[in-house]
Amino acid sequence: SIQECTLVIAGVTPNNANVFYELGYAHGIGKPTILLSDRKRDRLPFDISGFRTIFYDNTIGGKGVVEARLKMHLESLD
Repeated sequence: SIQECTLVIAGVTPNNANVFYELGYAHGIGKPTILLSDRKRDRLPFDISGFRTIFYDNTIGGKGVVEARLKMHLESLD
């Protein structure tokens, strides 16, 4: 699926080895990525900290904000 997709959106709030492996694969084959992370996370691992990341508040109000930011990033790819 990663090879066939246009864009990869990855949730990186918990440290999940499978997500990081698939994210590395996506980067390796040149797929654009957007990372999502809860704002409460201390910091991103150094090897992904330079990539486009949308930080969000895990609240009802935060949902609208992350949706708007994600939409903005997706529209910028057109």
